[in-house]
Amino acid sequence: MRRTGLALDKFKRDERGAFAIIAAISMPVAVSAAVLGTEVGLYAFRHQAMQGAADAAALSGVISAATGTTLVTQGRAVAAAQGYVHGVSNVTVTINSPPTSGSHMVAGAVEAIVSQPQQPILAKVFSSASVSVVARAVATLNPGGACLLALNGTASGAITIQGTSTVSLTGCDAFADSNSATAITAGGSSLLSVNSAIAVGGVPTSSNIVALNGTRGGATAAPDPYALKAFDAFSGCTQSYTSGNVTLQPGVYCSGIALTAGAVVSMAPGVYYLDSSDLKVAGNATLTGTGVTIVFTSSKNKNYGSASISSNAVINLSAPTSGPTAGIVLFGDRNMPTGTSFKLTGGGTQQWTGAIYLPKGDLTYAGGSSGGAGCTQIVANTVTFTGTSNLSLSCAGTNIKPLGNQIAVLVE
Repeated sequence: MRRTGLALDKFKRDERGAFAIIAAISMPVAVSAAVLGTEVGLYAFRHQAMQGAADAAALSGVISAATGTTLVTQGRAVAAAQGYVHGVSNVTVTINSPPTSGSHMVAGAVEAIVSQPQQPILAKVFSSASVSVVARAVATLNPGGACLLALNGTASGAITIQGTSTVSLTGCDAFADSNSATAITAGGSSLLSVNSAIAVGGVPTSSNIVALNGTRGGATAAPDPYALKAFDAFSGCTQSYTSGNVTLQPGVYCSGIALTAGAVVSMAPGVYYLDSSDLKVAGNATLTGTGVTIVFTSSKNKNYGSASISSNAVINLSAPTSGPTAGIVLFGDRNMPTGTSFKLTGGGTQQWTGAIYLPKGDLTYAGGSSGGAGCTQIVANTVTFTGTSNLSLSCAGTNIKPLGNQIAVLVE
């Protein structure tokens, strides 16, 4: 009995073989953890690849939306190029504009969602249920911040500030599409104060140009933001103005609109077609109107009209916020000869709310109220400033188009 007791006591205290027992007990747990860890890592890898496809689809979609192409088709095509083809292998690529969730459910934003159920490989010993892997991205266009765009592709001094002119572009950029080394120039004792001065060619270093965010040459040409805009067809000569203090009505003016000194004229909302005729406003005359577009055109494709605003003329015109000419207060026909002269030199009493859009016009400009409270864009072939001028982009609700190069950015 004593020997038996000693043997049992020795066996109880013997630790040989304990590791094998513990390992046998813990091995299923360790294997399970390894399997699940490997599976989760695989899902993370798949999600990363899907996220790249979703990002690319959203960015491509928002650019497509801006250019008028079908964003769903474009977004899915880009995702397919990344290996995720909608409707194949249970892949779903959903493109929404505006997004259906998140913090950017606004017009113009594009949401791309790429999803695919993943069948377990190693973990199927525990469960055969599929795991849905989903990637989501939202992109928007970072609008161009220019309030001045010269479209001429080669001119030296496509944007020019002359003499003693002081030009303030409050919180916005000057952009020249010219490839000239002197695309933007400021001579004499003039001063251009601007957020950024940007050109396809160059912006010479000058103490006359004060740019908060610097000057930059070698930029990609900015597109004409109103290139797809068109005014309605017109015919006949339906309206006329001779003199006096009156309210004009929209229609076709074949004899022009000429205000003499002291005249006070208002324009009812609508589109005013100047058919081979001019807009002339003498000093101390007043021209006002809300929801107005003045179109310079020609039914005969010749003798296109122009505009001449004299110093001290009072101008306060704002563009329509809807309709074919929304956002445009002056509209120059694209068929007029390149270099057609426009002179808007009313000075501080000249206020245009909306876009002065003269794609073939060489514009001489001096005007705009100070303080950065207005909304005036200028898009012309070339622009020359000859006096104190102020442009700014306090443009909420005006339906103007952004100027400058737009960049697609991921926001979610």
